[in-house]
Amino acid sequence: MRHGGASPFAMAKEHCSARHLAQMEAMCKADISVVVERQSPGDGHVVYARPALGDEATDDCHAYADCIARNAWLDRPTPLPDGRDRYHAFQAGDIRLPMHGTKDEWQTSLRSEIELVTDNLTALRRLDPADPQIRQSLDLQQDLLEQLEWMAAL
Repeated sequence: MRHGGASPFAMAKEHCSARHLAQMEAMCKADISVVVERQSPGDGHVVYARPALGDEATDDCHAYADCIARNAWLDRPTPLPDGRDRYHAFQAGDIRLPMHGTKDEWQTSLRSEIELVTDNLTALRRLDPADPQIRQSLDLQQDLLEQLEWMAAL
């Protein structure tokens, strides 16, 4: 992996995936409401992270999203755009598919997801790399791509 290992964020997401995805029966689309308290001009600390799920979310999706909010977001340092506001809020999206089907079906699905994440990385690289949110998004997408490629190689 590019960091000599997965980032703490990626490791937390992997923990939540391993714990909850095997039981999922349907896709889980979760928006995580995140609030960061500014610690310095360009850095902050996540002080609030809570899932915002639709009415159609299953109990398994709620459990997965709660795990992501608690373990991947809450109480983590994060870069912030320059500014003076004490708090910075945003929505972090997360989509997970249930782990069912044949190996061939999963390989096809993973190749599709790898293509999508690769396209996202290409688009993000066209944006301002000096923006901390763009840098963070690049890191997160790169971690996701590495995870998907690892899974596809199994």
